[in-house]
Amino acid sequence: MGFCCVGQAGLELLTSGDVSSLASQSAGTTGVSHCTWPKQVILAERFYLPLIFVILGLLIMLQVVPGETIDPIPHQLLRKYIGYARQYVYPRLSKEAAQVLQDFYLELRKQSQRLNSSPITTRQLESLIRLTEARARLELREEATKEDAEDIVEIMKYSMLGTYSDEFGNLDFERSQHGSGMSNRSTAKRFISALNNIAERTYNNIFQFHQLRQIAKELNIQYENPWTIPNMLSMTRIGLAPVLGYLIIEEDFNIALGVFALAGLTDLLDGFIARNWANQKSALGSALDPLADKILISILYVSLTYADLIPVPLTYMIISRDVMLIAAVFYVRYRTLPTPRTLAKYFNPCYATARLKPTFISKVNTAVQLILVAASLAAPVFNYADSIYLQILWCFTAFTTAASAYSYYHYGRKTVQVIKD
Repeated sequence: MGFCCVGQAGLELLTSGDVSSLASQSAGTTGVSHCTWPKQVILAERFYLPLIFVILGLLIMLQVVPGETIDPIPHQLLRKYIGYARQYVYPRLSKEAAQVLQDFYLELRKQSQRLNSSPITTRQLESLIRLTEARARLELREEATKEDAEDIVEIMKYSMLGTYSDEFGNLDFERSQHGSGMSNRSTAKRFISALNNIAERTYNNIFQFHQLRQIAKELNIQYENPWTIPNMLSMTRIGLAPVLGYLIIEEDFNIALGVFALAGLTDLLDGFIARNWANQKSALGSALDPLADKILISILYVSLTYADLIPVPLTYMIISRDVMLIAAVFYVRYRTLPTPRTLAKYFNPCYATARLKPTFISKVNTAVQLILVAASLAAPVFNYADSIYLQILWCFTAFTTAASAYSYYHYGRKTVQVIKD
């Protein structure tokens, strides 16, 4: 009661320091006891006034001088805190926290089950559990709550954006096989930023293909050139394939033998050039060269079978293997292509995503098949179509074809190398 009455006068006392003035005013106040006011004055003089000076002094002492370094948590105190938490605090997961971690782990496994992606195993789940327990231990709690688990899930998602996200911001676990993905995303950002700057300066957001290549060259962004000499030779071999088929069906074996020799020369040259000149080697060539061989051999075998120079079962075996390999190439191209997958990106020869590595037995089989084609083409010219040696070559070709098909099935992913960003 008295403390309420002294409010205004006490404020004047604390600001002016005139205690006797407050006492004289209170003595003449109506309805206030003379024995109550001196106690309030003494309280204000001995407690509130020194308290204000102490607070002001602390405020002055706590002000940070410009350039001054402070240690909000002393090193020794932090060490003791961590030591205590490690020795005495052992949090356990609550049911809600375990459910959050389980859902996130299952979602990761679902997204990672793609071709050539790093598997998500129980090691990742154990790391999530330990991080959640550490989050609870940080606050000296004996139970890891749902909020702790959600914090860890957010941290894991944020860290994965730097490792697995593609240039479009989507999580792509195939990137774990060939680096962190940071290089490709930063390159894409630089390229897009350059396009935006040019569009702002020129007031034109439409670019020709040669302009895009020039901008990429100025930014030192490597963009694979598909128009190399080996690739042109492979395309030439593909173009010669129907010509050879027509000549064989027309039974013009002399000219067909010469054109086949020319096609074989292109096959030798493209491999030699790609091995000895680094700027002529390309990921497109690693797929185009065997594709050209498969197309050439398939047409030749069908034509030679039509001319009764190669048995039908052998041709069926070779064509079946080649069709499966070509289908596998298109499948690998689809699976290694980053999202969003579009037809323009899929058929863009400059956008290489994988390099094919044929097996040793497959190389042997290709050589044997070409020898059989050459021998079969020369048979009517040199009159040895019924030779026993030609029939032995048929059997050997069938054996190497079956062995080649099995080698691709056995080694599988080892024959595909995903290109690094």
